Amino acid sequence: MAHVRHSHAQEYRKTITYSCSGDKLNDIVGQIERVGDKKYEVATISIGGNDFFFGTVAKDCIYKIERGISEEEAQENCDVHLDNVDELLRRQVKVDEIWTRYADTLRNIYSKVLNNNGLLIVTGYPRFFSDITNVDNDPCENLRTHWSLGRWFSINSKIPLRRDNRNRINDQVKQVNDRIREDVLPSLNNPNIIFVDIDPLYEDHRFCEPVPDPLGANNPAVWFTELNTNLATNEEFNPGPSLSEQIKTWRDAISQPFKPSPLQMAATFHPKKGGNRKVAEAVIYHMLKWATPQTNDVVTWGPAEHEMGFSPGGGLTRFQIEQNCVMINPRDNTAPTVFCDDGAHRAKIVTS
Repeated sequence: MAHVRHSHAQEYRKTITYSCSGDKLNDIVGQIERVGDKKYEVATISIGGNDFFFGTVAKDCIYKIERGISEEEAQENCDVHLDNVDELLRRQVKVDEIWTRYADTLRNIYSKVLNNNGLLIVTGYPRFFSDITNVDNDPCENLRTHWSLGRWFSINSKIPLRRDNRNRINDQVKQVNDRIREDVLPSLNNPNIIFVDIDPLYEDHRFCEPVPDPLGANNPAVWFTELNTNLATNEEFNPGPSLSEQIKTWRDAISQPFKPSPLQMAATFHPKKGGNRKVAEAVIYHMLKWATPQTNDVVTWGPAEHEMGFSPGGGLTRFQIEQNCVMINPRDNTAPTVFCDDGAHRAKIVTS
């Protein structure tokens, strides 16, 4: 789930990705080595989830699709997984070990990858499941995930998507985000290393929303992939060492002749296009807030009003830009673009 992206200030829409799904904090050194001697203006990173076993939650609690195990035994295995994460989050010494490495990793990236006064954007993690407070309106309480191979082969998970499990997983994601924002970044004392909380961006687009298809494997309104999502590519997939071990453990536990491909397993619980697009827009907002692009564009920060004409001799259109939003108005009078810190595009036409 880790990724590092870099962007030249002169071409701020161009990115180079050194990400590797399944990487842990210790694996970031390899990503930095692949960058070489290059220096960039902006980098983004999302890392730490696999150090808290987010990568194995699907295997242990969501897709327990192995045979020879009862529902009670499957739930016990899930409880052990969640208990281990809780213990890791509670034990101050152990957590400090991880967070010290986390802080050191960010310092390492900043010193080796970025130019002086560059910007490092650290994104957190979105919670996977919708918050369901009304038991009668919970679409997932008795729902079991499954793995299907066409219409003729399907096997259900041993345990349903129980609310208690979902709530614990969501809470663990929140705790990791809180530690990054409240403990790690302040300890760095660098205003150019910032945290962008992407969790609110996924509101109404998580698993188990109160809709007819709460898993939404191929529903673009659900922003996470699941095991049965039709992926955009079937190319050969060569995962890194950390992810390879996770996938091998998962595949070995499935006592079936037909198993999901490594790519399907690696993609599960990762964002779809809708989630990635929303996060990218929020990141762009913070990039623009950090420095005006190296172009001739007019940048207007909200709250404000901005007038522009779209054609010679035409009238002016006045836009109202909301708080925490920015409008990029190209000098050639083509249509403006609005970015907001929540990934929205809010600007009202006041007069035309």
